[in-house]
Amino acid sequence: MSGNLDEFTMKRLGGLKQQIAAGVTKLTIDGATPQQQLTECNTVITAFQQAVHEIYQSLVIELAQHKIVVKNYGDLASQDHTIIKKYFNENVLPLITPLAIDTTHPFPFISNLSLNLLVTLQYPGSNKPLIARIKIPRSKEVPRFVRLGDSYHFVLIEDIIINNLGLVFPELDIQNCTTFRIIRNAAAADDDKDQEYLMEMIESTLHDRKFAPVVTVSG
Repeated sequence: MSGNLDEFTMKRLGGLKQQIAAGVTKLTIDGATPQQQLTECNTVITAFQQAVHEIYQSLVIELAQHKIVVKNYGDLASQDHTIIKKYFNENVLPLITPLAIDTTHPFPFISNLSLNLLVTLQYPGSNKPLIARIKIPRSKEVPRFVRLGDSYHFVLIEDIIINNLGLVFPELDIQNCTTFRIIRNAAAADDDKDQEYLMEMIESTLHDRKFAPVVTVSG
């Protein structure tokens, strides 16, 4: 469901933003401008995301009735903290590469559909904030929902990383941390319909997705 919404955002909303940036004012059959279409799409998507959130919350309640629980890191027992910390040190920490953001380090490239942390830090005794970005790793060994031993209790990987940032930044004070995710434009120009250029256009479009303009940013 979220994958379909991502595709819609990348292609349809991305295409509408391209039209708006290019000053296109051509109306659709029902008389809507690109800006009006974009506004209506955002309204529908907001309602859809709210519905998805409500469904997720109801599923969490039903799963808990069957002893399948998604737990907050702060609610874990001490023995679970030991399990999670060992898992973090062995499987997650080696995959994390924080990137600093300051006058000498420009804002790093954020890959499409990646989940990230934006961390505000300070050196002890300093009042000057530092900002770093961490890309949350995703692989077969590092799933989004991390299982606690042999139980049916799970913790979100971003919750684990946020609560173990002291191991990532051992000499710094953690001031704040927030998650964010971006969706980049994947709208392909369809001016050239010639078949001999079709494969070249597809290859170019797939390559450009990685560096395309941002369509939305979510927390």
